[in-house]
Amino acid sequence: MHQLFIDVKSTYDSGRRETSDNILVEFGVPMGEVRLIKMCLNDTYSRVWIDSFCLTCPIMNGLKQRDVLAPFLFNIVLEYDIMRDRLR
Repeated sequence: MHQLFIDVKSTYDSGRRETSDNILVEFGVPMGEVRLIKMCLNDTYSRVWIDSFCLTCPIMNGLKQRDVLAPFLFNIVLEYDIMRDRLR
């Protein structure tokens, strides 16, 4: 019996994008599709408006909320962790 404990709430916010890219390549996803996924995740920003002032901050890790790719990437990384745990 194997047990794997995952804090799902923080997983979406703290996932490293480079790790998911490497996992996609390891699972055999074609490089063209990996590049398309990377383009969707890179250059993302968060904006905060205070009265008429706008503060823009780059988002360097994690998945975007309400992104259609987020569940797919989460499942791929989870599957990779489960497989890696079984091989130990």
